[in-house]
Amino acid sequence: MKGIIKMTVYVNAKSNQFMKVLPTDFDTLQISKNNWEEVGFHFIAGEATHFGALDTQQVGDLFQVFKRLNFRQKMNLCNQIRANHGLNLIKIQDEFDEYFTEHQSDGSTQQDFLNELETGDEGIINDFSSSFSLIDWSDLEYIVLDYFNNAFGDTKYHFWRVTGFSQGELAYVWYYDFTDEEPVNADEKFKDDYQSNFEGETFTDVFENILYGTAVTILPCNSSGFSNEDDWCKSRYVAGLTTDNEMVSEYMSKAYNMVPAKKSVHYYA
Repeated sequence: MKGIIKMTVYVNAKSNQFMKVLPTDFDTLQISKNNWEEVGFHFIAGEATHFGALDTQQVGDLFQVFKRLNFRQKMNLCNQIRANHGLNLIKIQDEFDEYFTEHQSDGSTQQDFLNELETGDEGIINDFSSSFSLIDWSDLEYIVLDYFNNAFGDTKYHFWRVTGFSQGELAYVWYYDFTDEEPVNADEKFKDDYQSNFEGETFTDVFENILYGTAVTILPCNSSGFSNEDDWCKSRYVAGLTTDNEMVSEYMSKAYNMVPAKKSVHYYA
């Protein structure tokens, strides 16, 4: 016996059909988050204080977007990051003079210099990559994510600021279309069809529910609350609800024309 879980059984008196509502476990929401990540959405969620550096993977993913900027945009963004960290700004003339002092006899060109400034392949100049690698929470929203937003507009790149329900709960979700396929519509509205999983009406709602919200699982059962394997195959989850508030009863009435049975049922899970 793993434990006792309280659930509510709902009934449609006309059809004599029963359904039950259970709390959705964390794994289900984690799977949903993984599904969004698989189609190109990136989640950055940190500690409540939101201080310190991002992890290497997060910086690396953002750097792939950075590489889509033109040269001047890259330099401007890097200088904003450097200024936020109290470092000297990149000055092209200084870097240019230093580079050609060291390469005055090897036939290097201006393009070689620009390539080296961006990538640091030779280990001589790597101002862009090293500057971008400095980013932390203090740079994230108002420097990096905002800069990308202004640079790319709303066709290929989007970011969402996601807040939770407790003080300090803050995350960012961003998306960049590297495929040139049909762009994501950041203003898209999602409709609950009462048959498949429903995570929220907007992208912001979806991400808030996945990261900080709650959800319930709904599935058919008999009058005693028992569900067989076929019933579990028909289960779906709805984000933004909990099993102990009136919103669930309102939802079940609207979606299935069902009302709570006489009492809640306790069962072994």
